[in-house]
Amino acid sequence: MALTQVKSDGIATGAVTATQIAANAVTVDDISDGSIHTAKLAADCVDGTKIADDAINTEHIADDAVGADQLANTTVTAGSYGSASAIPAITVDAQGRITAASTNAISVESDRIFEGNTSAEAVDTGSDGHFKVVTEGTERWRVTNDGTLQSYNGSNLLLDAEIKGSSTNETLVNFATNTVEYYISTSGNDSTGDGTSSSPFRSLFRAFEFLPIARKLDQTFVVRIQGTTYDAISEQIKGNRSNVGDYQTNRGRVRIIADNGSGVTVNLNNGGWEFREVSGLDFDNIDWTRDSGGARLTFRNTHWTRVLSSCSFVVNGSNPGWSYLVSCFGVKSFYWNCNITIGSNLTNGLGSIFTIEDRSDVTASCTITKLGTKFNQAAVTVYDRSRLHWSGTINNFHTGIRLGINHYGNSSGGTLIMEYTTLSNLTVGVSAYYDSHIRWYHVPNITNVTTQYTVSSTSRYN
Repeated sequence: MALTQVKSDGIATGAVTATQIAANAVTVDDISDGSIHTAKLAADCVDGTKIADDAINTEHIADDAVGADQLANTTVTAGSYGSASAIPAITVDAQGRITAASTNAISVESDRIFEGNTSAEAVDTGSDGHFKVVTEGTERWRVTNDGTLQSYNGSNLLLDAEIKGSSTNETLVNFATNTVEYYISTSGNDSTGDGTSSSPFRSLFRAFEFLPIARKLDQTFVVRIQGTTYDAISEQIKGNRSNVGDYQTNRGRVRIIADNGSGVTVNLNNGGWEFREVSGLDFDNIDWTRDSGGARLTFRNTHWTRVLSSCSFVVNGSNPGWSYLVSCFGVKSFYWNCNITIGSNLTNGLGSIFTIEDRSDVTASCTITKLGTKFNQAAVTVYDRSRLHWSGTINNFHTGIRLGINHYGNSSGGTLIMEYTTLSNLTVGVSAYYDSHIRWYHVPNITNVTTQYTVSSTSRYN
């Protein structure tokens, strides 16, 4: 019988060797699943051709197993990029690889911060070190090498402030000196003058434009009138230049004075001066004159104004129109010590010589005199709840002091306090209407007065 089957127990152990197995006799079907172990694989016997695409993932790679040699080179040159004066620029691809790198200089000037023609710059070429600020191509501020803060309008120095750190002509503060002064004269020029003694301004208004608004505690602002005669022009001066006076000297801090120290005649024929909300005014050695027209001094809402006894006011003309010489509206701490003289040619006018209204508070110590024929109006009128503290002399008027009524005939009451007062050559000494009040600390000296007091039923006096 022929041999058709050999069972495994019929083959002795070790009887079948490699020589007994024909080449290619064992196929995949002859190998059981999971029966080949790593010990059966020769070293390096598995190459890339035996590994299926995408068959190896992260679980087949040990931590830290991939080194620099396993990475392909990019086009980036190995080296350091960036420094204290330069910054690196890099390109990263979708795989997170750096594919390009370069170093670029920082485009910022070392001594200047700028945008367009506006900049802040530190400048030092030796001993002139300073810091300056430029806007729209024009220098505006500078801190000098000694710590002074300066403000410029183009090439013009507007401010020279002694601190460590405007309208075109307005200066906010000047702390570099205790006295800030400007000059005016009839021959001056507002357009080309710079306010110095050699190049004065023409107008008082122009000088006030250049006076600082703020000041140091002991600082004084001065406008000096040059020459012996000054022809005033009609002007309105506005703005708060100094909000207090000097309480130690009882002087204001904005002083308008004669440059020669002995007196200057200010001719008001071509226009008066009006001061609005200008505090701390102080007038010294000013001799006002008016020969024609109705020009006058007007003070509106001023505080701490003092007109010294070194001043005078003389009227010589015969046709004044409005006879007002001095008008006060809503003033506080107003002191008038200037004598007023009305020449013999003037006998009448519209209104009083000195008017006080709109809740003003005025202290006056002076002489108001009419030469020649008696003036057919009052010397002083007080109304609209205003107050006058008067010590002085009034001579040769129809009425010395009139309370509570203006030239139109209707108003509201005023208050008069008299101290060391002389009233002479008057038709009426004091008249009081519309709830006015007359009071004296010392009995007035009244001579050659037809009626000493005219008091309405709603007014009172003691």
